[in-house]
Amino acid sequence: MNQYLVAIDGGGTKTEYLLTDLEGKTIKSVTHGPTNVTAGLLGQAAYNLREGMRVLLEDLEDYRLEAVVIATAGVDTAKDQASARQVFAELLPMENIGQLVVINDAMAAMVNAGDQRPAMVLIGGTGVSCVGQNQAGAWCKVSGLDYLLADEGSGYDAGRLALRAAVQSADGRGPKSKLEVAVLQHFEVEDIYALKDEIYSPLIGKEQVASLAIETLQLAREGDQVAHSIIDYCIKQQLLCVTTVCQELEFGESEFQLIPTGSFLLNLLPEFEAQLAVQVPQAKVVRLETTPVYGSLAIAQKILQGAQIEEFDLRQLTK
Repeated sequence: MNQYLVAIDGGGTKTEYLLTDLEGKTIKSVTHGPTNVTAGLLGQAAYNLREGMRVLLEDLEDYRLEAVVIATAGVDTAKDQASARQVFAELLPMENIGQLVVINDAMAAMVNAGDQRPAMVLIGGTGVSCVGQNQAGAWCKVSGLDYLLADEGSGYDAGRLALRAAVQSADGRGPKSKLEVAVLQHFEVEDIYALKDEIYSPLIGKEQVASLAIETLQLAREGDQVAHSIIDYCIKQQLLCVTTVCQELEFGESEFQLIPTGSFLLNLLPEFEAQLAVQVPQAKVVRLETTPVYGSLAIAQKILQGAQIEEFDLRQLTK
């Protein structure tokens, strides 16, 4: 029987899957739809997970998955974790799985960053969250509670603000902005009033709203003042996450490693770093060569070697 590990990193826009042997050598990788478990999206996350796993495992015969580690956005409470694990277990080939672990995606990103402390991971994708650990081993996590409670400065937040700015530009309540034309072209409609059906009938998903973030960033770089104000707001919200974690973990003036991840943040990194250098000069930005799915893989290997699942449960570590 062939033995494998499966590592998964799920976000609000896409999910990465990695199938490896027990030594971590990649057998196959797949990218599929979002598996964020918040905002009533557990059903959609489960469907996407099933399809992603089907593609990942379709060529295997006589196999056992010794550990499957699913790191996903939205696992912030005991209920989140229990619900996600139960639903995922019903859809996965559990007869072929040794251990199934569901953790917060920020933990996988932190493990992927290595052992140097103090350190912090800032995730800026469809949502935003920030997690850090100091030299004493204490943890702190801020934001990441989805779009109604938190996630300020996220790709979704930028897209939402861009939509409203486009409408205000069209009806005169706000300054003229190239976002008006960009939004119409994005949704392939002729005017703002035709946009209503595209947004509400049916209601578009978070990832579709967040898809406007990169266009907003591009317009900001081209000099559109409204787009620039949206991007500046998002950066300030992300920096607030960083400074809050610094304060809570008492980083002081000590240099620390800051790992940025998430497509929105990585795209606006030059603008983010410029403001970071002024506000938090002790932060050393480190761009990793590998994505957070390799953090999930490292956790799978550690569990295979006897580590306890509780060691990777941010919900318990940050109490």
